[in-house]
Amino acid sequence: MSAWPDLMLTNDRAQCPGAWPFLTADQLCQCVRETTLKDACGAPLDLTAYGDIWLLARAQYGQGPLYLNKQCEKLAEPGRIRVSLSPNDLHLPGVFLAEFDLQSPTETVPVALIRAYLEVVESLQHVDGKPRGLSLAEVRMTIMDRCADDNFLLDAVEFDNQQISWAIRRPVDLWNETPPPLDCYNTSNFPYHYHWCNAVAGELMRMAARNYARNTLKYSASNLQVADKEKVAEYEQLGKDLLEEYKSWLLLEKRRINCLLAMGNTSIPAYGPQRYYMR
Repeated sequence: MSAWPDLMLTNDRAQCPGAWPFLTADQLCQCVRETTLKDACGAPLDLTAYGDIWLLARAQYGQGPLYLNKQCEKLAEPGRIRVSLSPNDLHLPGVFLAEFDLQSPTETVPVALIRAYLEVVESLQHVDGKPRGLSLAEVRMTIMDRCADDNFLLDAVEFDNQQISWAIRRPVDLWNETPPPLDCYNTSNFPYHYHWCNAVAGELMRMAARNYARNTLKYSASNLQVADKEKVAEYEQLGKDLLEEYKSWLLLEKRRINCLLAMGNTSIPAYGPQRYYMR
């Protein structure tokens, strides 16, 4: 059986052609990562048809400068590329949106894009006092989905890295889109880790509930009845409870911040302890 840390390596899922490649690296470390770029059918790309290949990463669509912009090396194996990352490249922790830009062989313009996720796991050397991103390992511990041994009926992890990376973004998006429009965050600086992690767990439970609802099939054999996917109600309720808790907290926190911005300080218990709030 695979130990869960192995899941933090590059994850190329041949059985799911639409899955985004997943890369992970440790913050402030020198590392080399490889992955295979594939077409929509899951076949390795013929990279000889392209020019340079660049790996780009950004915390949020349309927000701030690029986090990463590194040229990749083509390898002999079909579709295989390698990227070398320095400590300066991995200066912030978090789960980032990434893409491989495949450029034209004759011009310096991209002719194809392959989306991906990049996780940069925080180092204890990171002591700038700023909020940090949420790691996949924290989420897996929260939902007890670290390895196959945690799921003896499945003999595998229940959620892959792409699904968790997607779910990590959802609570931050909800914060940014819920009025009033106060601080706008991304997955590298959202400061509310306890509520964030619980909300990610809720998103994953709701995701799994939809999948179980679609794949539920009761059958029997030799007087033995099997309904291994009949877990929709339990997962749906778990997800609903966690997300409702997050939404309730979110509204209270936004109300508190809005009040502090308007009045400078407050001693109203519902809005938290008396303090000044300065942007």
